[in-house]
Amino acid sequence: MAFSKVPMSPKLLGIGGGRLGFRKKIVIFASLLLFTLVTILSQADRLGIDAVNKIRFPLPAKTDLSGAISSGKLSGSSPSSHRFDSADELEDEDGDDESDDDEGNENEDEDTYDVDDEDDEDFDEHEEEIIEDKDWGPWLDFEKNDGLFGGTKEVVNNSASFHFRDEPAKSKSKDGPRVYHPYPDYSSPGWKEQWRGTYSPCVGPRGRLLDESADDQVLAFRGVPKGFPVPQLGSFEAMNLDADVCFDRFSRLAAYGQTEGEDVLPEGFVRPSAVDWKEVNWGKLQKQCLKQNEARFNVEARSTGIHVEIVDESETPHRKRAEGTLSEVDEKNRDRSGHGPEGAPAKDPPKPPRPRNAVLLRTYTGYKYKHNDVRNIRAMISELSLQTGGEYQVFLLVHVRDEKLPFLTDKDVFDRVRRESVPREFWGISYLWSMKTSNKYPLLSEFNEDPSLSNWFGVQRFSQEHPEFDFYWNWEMDSRYTGHYFHLFNSIAEWSDRQPRKGMWERSDRMYIPSAHGAYDTDFRQLVENSTLEDIWGPPKAIDVEPIGPRPPTESSSDDDYSWGVGEAADFISFLPMFNPDGTVWYFREAAWGYHDGERQTPLQRTPETVRRATIVTQSRLSKPLLDTMHNENLVGHHMGAEMWPHSIALTHGLKAVYAPHPIWLDRKWPTSYLASRFNPGPHGESGTVVESPFSILNEGPWWGTSWYYRSELPRTLYWTWLGWKEKIAHPVGGFTHSAFREELTDFPYGGPDWESKHGRLCLPGMLFHPIKDVAP
Repeated sequence: MAFSKVPMSPKLLGIGGGRLGFRKKIVIFASLLLFTLVTILSQADRLGIDAVNKIRFPLPAKTDLSGAISSGKLSGSSPSSHRFDSADELEDEDGDDESDDDEGNENEDEDTYDVDDEDDEDFDEHEEEIIEDKDWGPWLDFEKNDGLFGGTKEVVNNSASFHFRDEPAKSKSKDGPRVYHPYPDYSSPGWKEQWRGTYSPCVGPRGRLLDESADDQVLAFRGVPKGFPVPQLGSFEAMNLDADVCFDRFSRLAAYGQTEGEDVLPEGFVRPSAVDWKEVNWGKLQKQCLKQNEARFNVEARSTGIHVEIVDESETPHRKRAEGTLSEVDEKNRDRSGHGPEGAPAKDPPKPPRPRNAVLLRTYTGYKYKHNDVRNIRAMISELSLQTGGEYQVFLLVHVRDEKLPFLTDKDVFDRVRRESVPREFWGISYLWSMKTSNKYPLLSEFNEDPSLSNWFGVQRFSQEHPEFDFYWNWEMDSRYTGHYFHLFNSIAEWSDRQPRKGMWERSDRMYIPSAHGAYDTDFRQLVENSTLEDIWGPPKAIDVEPIGPRPPTESSSDDDYSWGVGEAADFISFLPMFNPDGTVWYFREAAWGYHDGERQTPLQRTPETVRRATIVTQSRLSKPLLDTMHNENLVGHHMGAEMWPHSIALTHGLKAVYAPHPIWLDRKWPTSYLASRFNPGPHGESGTVVESPFSILNEGPWWGTSWYYRSELPRTLYWTWLGWKEKIAHPVGGFTHSAFREELTDFPYGGPDWESKHGRLCLPGMLFHPIKDVAP
C-alpha cells in the first residue's frame, strides 16, 4: 500500500469528518495544498531547501487524554473477551455452510471494479496541469525499451537454471514450457540432516498430492525472448533469481484456471484437468498440510529470534517499557537462523525447526475480485504454502470499513461480512479487522481514520493473536509476480540472511544500479564504504528509545570484516530503498509523533527530529520481534506514518533491516550516469537527504516508467499485454508512462491476437509489478 499522495485523514488535517465520507473535500484540500506547494517552490531557486522547509506536515488534532489516564483506560487489551477468527474455530465450518453457495464468488465474475481502493491515488485536474507544466528532463527523449515485448516464438532456449523437471511435462512441443520446480529436495540426506522433522507432500485443489500432480505445477520456458533487456535497477544475480527463464500467461497460470473459457489453446499445450473452484476450501487445505508437517515446526510459538517482552497491557503504558529485552542466547549473538552461537558450535545441537511465515494479502470489504485476482491468490497458496509443507500460510487481511459492525463479538455478523466480502473458496483464510478494533493504543486515538497513518494496526493485531509465525509478509493485492512465488520469497529470505550488518543502512539508502555500482556483494559494498563519512553501527542515538537489538561485536565497524549479521535473518525487508527523509520534499517526512526528551506531554505532539527511514509502498517482510516492538512503541505513544514506521523502529532499536534489490525495468534506455544522478542524487550517492530525491514531490516522474512504484504505468502496459489483451491507452509524454496523459491508442504495436499470431504470447521473466489494478480487458 502506498501513501505518498497528498490526501490524508480530514480529521487529522483539521477539516472534520471521516475519510470515506468526505472524498470530495479531501480532493479539494489536496488540490489547494499542492497549489500552495507549487507556488512556494516556484519562488525558490531550483527547489531551494529554505523554501521547502517552510512546508510542514500537519499536526493531528490535540486530544486531552488526562481523563483516560486517571480512569485507567490506557489498556492495550481487546474490549471483547472473545473474537471469531476464521483461521481458528471457524476453519472447519467452511464448505459446510449451504446458506449462500455462490455469493462470495459473485464478484469474481463482475465486470466492474471498486475504484475506491485504499491505496488508489487518482489524479485531480489541477495536479494534471502541474504535471503537464513541469520540465521532467531529457529522459522523455530516451529510446524506448521495446525489447520488453518479446513473444514465445522468439524465446532463445539457453537456460542454465536447474529448477526444471522434464517429467512429467504438460507440453508436447520440444521447445515448449516445462515443469518449473524451484523447491529444495526435501527428501535428500542433506536436507534431512539440516532440519527437524520429515517433509510430507500435501494435497492440492485437484485432490491429488502436489508432488505427483503435473496439473498443479507452474511451467516455464528455458530462456527469454531474443533481445530481452536486463533490468536497469536491481539485479537477478544479486538476489540469486533465475534470469534466463520466462513465463507466458498459460504456463504461469493454467494450473489456477487461466485456460478456463479458452476454446483454443497454444499448439502442443495440454489443458490441466478441470476444478470446481467453488468446492475448494483453501483454509482447510492449508490447515491439513500444516498438521501433517507439524513436526518440522514450532507450531505453538516462534522458533527463533530476539525475544521481546510485551508491555504489560494492564498497566498504564505511557511510561511503561519492556524490560528484559534480550534473551541470554541473543546476548551471545546467537545466529537467528537457528544454527547455534557464532564461533562456538554447540555439542550435538538439536536440529532447528523451519521458520514459519504468514503472508497477509491486504484487501477490504467492497473489493471486487476479478478472475486474475483470484488466480493470483490461488497461486500464492499453492506455491508458498501447500508445496512447502506449510512453511508459509496465506491469509486475506480484510479491512472492515464499517466501524459499527460488531464482527468481533457477533458470529452472525462475522459470517455475513465474510460471505459478502470474500469469494467462497477463501472464506477459511479471511481475517477481519478494522481501524478502531485494531487500535489498542489509547495514546494514538487520533489515528483511527486514515490508512496512511494506521496501516500497521491490523498487522500488529494479527501478530499478537498469531504469535506462532516467525515472519509476516505485508503483501498488496495490486502487486503481481510473473514468476514462481516460492522462488521469489525464498530467494529474498536467503539473500537477506547473507547480508552483513556493516553498511546495511548505507547500502539500503541507495537504489542499486548494477551498471554504476558493479557486483552487489563486492564492488557495491566497497563503494558504499568508501563514500560513507559516518556509518550506522548499532542503534543510533534516538530520543526516548531504549534499543532492544544486539550490541555490535566491535567498537567500530572498521574492525569488522563484514561478518556480523551474516546468517542472521532480517527483521525488516523492503522492496525499494530505505531513504532518509530529512532534507527531501517527501510529503510524509515529518509524520512522527510522541518522541520526547524528559517527561511525556499528554497531547500528542509531532516530533520529526527523531531519526527515521522511509520506503515508498509498504509491501515488506517483518519479523515477530519487530512487530512486537512496534506494538510496544505504540502503547507508549510513539508513532509514525505507515511508510516510515517499521523501518524506523528497526533503525532505532538496532534490528537488522535491508532493502532487497529485486529487478526493476524502465520503459526507456537510460544512460548510466543520468540514471544514477536521478535515482541517487545525494551528496554521497544516497537516494534521500536532498530536495532532488526521486521520492520528493514533483520529482517522481522517472518512476512512472518503472515496473515497481506506487504510480507506475509500465506494469499495466506489460501485464495487460502478457494476459493477451491489446492495450488501449497511450502515454505520449512518457512512452509507456503516466495515466494523466492517457488517450485512445491507434498504433500501439504490441499485444492482441494479430501480434501473438506472429510473435507468440508475451513471455516475461520473473517480474514484480506494482500497481496492477482493475485487471480486465
